[in-house]
Amino acid sequence: MSSLKLESVGDINLQGSQPYKETRGTELSYWRVGLKRFAVSLLLFGLFSEWLYPLFSLIDEEQNKIVHLFVVLTAGLLLIGCFHMPKLLFAPLPVLFIAGSMYFFYGGIEGLQWYTEYSEILIQDVMKLVQSGRLNGISVESRMLLLLIGWSLLVVSVQMLALGRGSILLFFSVTLLYLWVLEIAVEINITSGFIRTAAWGLGLQMLIFRNHLSSMLWSHRKGVRKAQHRVNYVIVASAVLSVCVLGAAMLTFLLPIQPTRKIPWDHAMQALEKWNGSYGEKNWNAYSTSGYSRDDSELGAPLKLRHDPYFTAVSPQRTYWRGESKILYTGRGWTQPVLDSELQNHPIEITSSNLNNSHETHGDEIKQTVIFEEPQPVGSGSPLFGGGLPLTVGMVFSGEAAEQSVQATAKYDESADAVYIEQLKQQGTGAQFLWGYELTSKLQSYSDEELYSSVGSDPEEIRRLYLQLPEKLPDRVRKLGIDLAEQGENRYEAVLEVMSYLKGNYTYSLDSARPSQRKDFVDSFLFEQKSGYCDHFSTSMTVLLRSAGIPSRWVKGFAPGDPVSESGNRYVISYADAHAWVEVYFPGIGWVPFDPTPGYESLSIPGSVDADSGMMSTGGSIWTKVVFTVNSVKSSMLAVLQPWWNSAKNVTVDVLLITFSAGLVLLVALMNQKNLVRKQWFRLRMIALKLRRRFPDQKELLAAADVVWRELYLLYGTKPPAMTAREYVGYIGHGREKSSVFAGIEQFVDVWETIYYGGIRLNRTQSKNFLKQCLDLAFSSR
Repeated sequence: MSSLKLESVGDINLQGSQPYKETRGTELSYWRVGLKRFAVSLLLFGLFSEWLYPLFSLIDEEQNKIVHLFVVLTAGLLLIGCFHMPKLLFAPLPVLFIAGSMYFFYGGIEGLQWYTEYSEILIQDVMKLVQSGRLNGISVESRMLLLLIGWSLLVVSVQMLALGRGSILLFFSVTLLYLWVLEIAVEINITSGFIRTAAWGLGLQMLIFRNHLSSMLWSHRKGVRKAQHRVNYVIVASAVLSVCVLGAAMLTFLLPIQPTRKIPWDHAMQALEKWNGSYGEKNWNAYSTSGYSRDDSELGAPLKLRHDPYFTAVSPQRTYWRGESKILYTGRGWTQPVLDSELQNHPIEITSSNLNNSHETHGDEIKQTVIFEEPQPVGSGSPLFGGGLPLTVGMVFSGEAAEQSVQATAKYDESADAVYIEQLKQQGTGAQFLWGYELTSKLQSYSDEELYSSVGSDPEEIRRLYLQLPEKLPDRVRKLGIDLAEQGENRYEAVLEVMSYLKGNYTYSLDSARPSQRKDFVDSFLFEQKSGYCDHFSTSMTVLLRSAGIPSRWVKGFAPGDPVSESGNRYVISYADAHAWVEVYFPGIGWVPFDPTPGYESLSIPGSVDADSGMMSTGGSIWTKVVFTVNSVKSSMLAVLQPWWNSAKNVTVDVLLITFSAGLVLLVALMNQKNLVRKQWFRLRMIALKLRRRFPDQKELLAAADVVWRELYLLYGTKPPAMTAREYVGYIGHGREKSSVFAGIEQFVDVWETIYYGGIRLNRTQSKNFLKQCLDLAFSSR
């Protein structure tokens, strides 16, 4: 659209005036057109970037260079499209870009000789394509070539439509549809991409529309005043729209966040996902509810706390409730191999020989009673929860009153150190439910001195099971684990270094997101999200320790709960108390628990907990206790302040983004429209003149006329010193004698000469008409 204005400027006939051909106004017009084309192309680059940016989360890090190359290719194609090049000069440039991209991918080793070798491959691919009519038989290089050609054609075509015909709505809509399909199909969160795309698209649409209106000012069939008013309406509307968008965004931060509600659209989407087989398998962005779940293969979903009671426990000491541990880390979560052995009927006695060095600790035994709020199906796979490593199962209750004790068959998993009820010995063949049980456990108690002095090698079986890591674990995770462990002089200090690093550098938050399918859960938490809950911290600590060669395992269970009796031996544990931590193997001691989650106890989680202080009642050096006390206070403060910090951080980012978008809209609206401010200032001056009790004198009228002359000089070039005003008007009006703008300029010169040379004082009506004419002429052509 800008080319119309450029052609209008180029219509000035400079016959006989060759020395004045490249005037200042002409140069400014060319620069103005070039800036407009560059601004449109820059916003187009933002839209194309939204097509490429989500790919970073879908491909491996080694393939990121492909996306980077497409970004550079897009920028290069849009840049050369900003210039008015002859077709013969422009046509070869995209071809050269594509050839250079192919060389970057495949010709780095062989050099330019690769083109010769690929020409033979290309001929073979063309023959295969002609014979079979399918693309799956061609080479990888040819597939990349087709992709580059298609992308280049898309970039060039969209830019030509935007600059030549002012059409961008179709590509803008397709971009939004593309992002929506990505979020539904690949299940990645691209909300920020939607916001940026809306900013790019609306800015583009407004800029193109503004250029279209500007070109109308040069049309002889349109009234100048009508076109000028339309431009002003667009600018005012853009400013009002920007203020409204910014105000609405600020209101969203002031209003409280409402809980998610099911709507018919959700049901429709779930039905559609169930139909195509995607719902229920990997719904990455769905919220999980706190509680104990057997399936830990996919971790990291945002969490909602459920505060309903899960069970009530009677315990002589306040302890954490250990359920089971997991061995195999898959890169997405945890699984457990089947290593079960069936035990005796009631009472179930677990001997030390079955525990495979797990009970090398010399802690106290504790007997606890658990009564569930709701009956639990027998055989569901849930373990029996206790304050340490299980020793003996006492009575098992199948009645709601917790008085009817029955015999049971149970299984003990050596690798998980967990007991599972398999069957109740009772009459009837219906469904069996467990209401409660008694469990004797051994507390995992120790002292700092014992852990510091732990020496010896790890058993081969321990190393085989508890140093497992996926082959595709990113190297930066392994390197971080090794670097942290090397800062400690022994295993205990190495574990403390890893735990302190997680507590001090990451924040607690339930509002997390599962990483994309190709990304590692720990890598995403440590280097990208940097916030999460107990699953994130405990899994990361386990993986980091294993990376450093320290056997460790992931443990899940419940926090101590809330006391409900004056004696302090009765506790209510809710679903929200579900928790996960880490157990580390120490030679000669066994499995020792640690909790890296901010806000939780730092040492010996399933052991005896001091109810008043929240710290373990263990011995040890004063310095160690001081360090952990400071870390605990710091973690607690972070846990409390984190929701406010996340809100402030999100507000800041959103406000900056919205402010930038609004500023971009206003910048585009005001581009080459500095006359808006100047016009209002000029109007104020005219009003000030009208409010005076006397008529404007010659000096004031000529000052108003100077504004018109400056605008004419900027648009058509400066008047040469030897040229009179009438000669200048005839010079710039060649071929425009019938233009309404030119007629107005001639009338203005007539009055101006009268004032400037004749010194005649105008009456009220003449002064008013002249000032109005100055106002119209000064801005009608801008």
